[in-house]
Amino acid sequence: MRVSILCLSICIPACAIAQGNDHSQQSPEWKAYLAEKGALRARGTAALTAEYAREKAGDCPNAENRLQMEACLQTEIKITENNYVMYVRATGGLMRLWAPGNTKPTSTTQFPDLGKQIDTAEAAWSSYRDTQCKTVEDYYFGSEIAGGAYLNCKQELMRRHMHELENLYSDLWH
Repeated sequence: MRVSILCLSICIPACAIAQGNDHSQQSPEWKAYLAEKGALRARGTAALTAEYAREKAGDCPNAENRLQMEACLQTEIKITENNYVMYVRATGGLMRLWAPGNTKPTSTTQFPDLGKQIDTAEAAWSSYRDTQCKTVEDYYFGSEIAGGAYLNCKQELMRRHMHELENLYSDLWH
């Protein structure tokens, strides 16, 4: 008898919580929220998955000389930048998304503006990336590989940063 009561005392609240979290049968606001959240996650996941596949395949396997490699890397970097921007925008979008029923704070003392913070952080990171890679290029100043060193640096840092962001904000994607 005690076991049955114990079971019921655990199961009934658990079922109530599970039902309370099922927003699919609720208001149009919840449906819109969940659709937006799903769309942002899909865009971010697609960008990250595409970039990871490209990274695994390697850049410019058919380049036969330095000039071909640099031309190819310039094209590859544009694709990586697009994937990076899509991923960061999706991450920022998820941070800006407010669930229905949650009152959005009007003061930053109540709650930080996470969307603004990620924008600021990414602008600072982009400046770091460009400065770091310019330093690498300057290290090879006067040599034939200076341009390629800059391009390799930029590609490598963007990909590492995407991995870093994935780890930092992993809770947004679950």
